[in-house]
Amino acid sequence: MTQYTPRSVERTALPDAVDALGVDGDGRTHYITPRSAGPVTIYVETGDGFDVFELEETPCDGLEGWVDHVGTLRGWNRLCYAESFGDHLADSLEVGA
Repeated sequence: MTQYTPRSVERTALPDAVDALGVDGDGRTHYITPRSAGPVTIYVETGDGFDVFELEETPCDGLEGWVDHVGTLRGWNRLCYAESFGDHLADSLEVGA
């Protein structure tokens, strides 16, 4: 990925309608806005707020490109994006087990 400078925002700037994408190898949670809300925006946790990436403005080829890019740089501790509905269902069924 070529150099892309995100904008930084405070914690209060995280929209209500975001989904967790995952937690990278540095422990930073990545959130994404739903595609139905328009262009995809990615919020990456920082110590005091978020770095905000407009996916269309990055050199990544879609969300898959972002996932691959972060995976190459830092790895993923937990990646929700690659999990299927069955994986989510299994996780929720194990809650009381």
